[in-house]
Amino acid sequence: MQPNSLASPRVHGQWMGLWIPAGECNANLLAWVIWHEVLHLAGAEHKDMTPEQMQFTKPPRWFSENVPGVERLREEKKIAASPPPHAQKIEHYREKLKEATTRAKRAETIRKKWARRLRLAERRGAT
Repeated sequence: MQPNSLASPRVHGQWMGLWIPAGECNANLLAWVIWHEVLHLAGAEHKDMTPEQMQFTKPPRWFSENVPGVERLREEKKIAASPPPHAQKIEHYREKLKEATTRAKRAETIRKKWARRLRLAERRGAT
């Protein structure tokens, strides 16, 4: 490895390829991915990175404040999942009823088995 090289001994070269989807792209997320991958090229492993470098939680401040033409994106608010539509609830209730019916049938089968064994044992003991 050359003294001024950024390549990690575990990396197969000094290049990085990214597939970026067409259409809208979150510039802050893209900047974070590039930053994370450049750290790998510099030889850093996941165990060496801080939580901010490991997972995208918020845009890197240095990117959104210092790069011209990039607006700071507001953090997306998490929206609570809406309850399932009425039809899905009905289907769910049908599935649960079917499971309960199956459990009841199994219990009846077990009850019959033990009743049968008891009758057989009582007959054998009576003779």
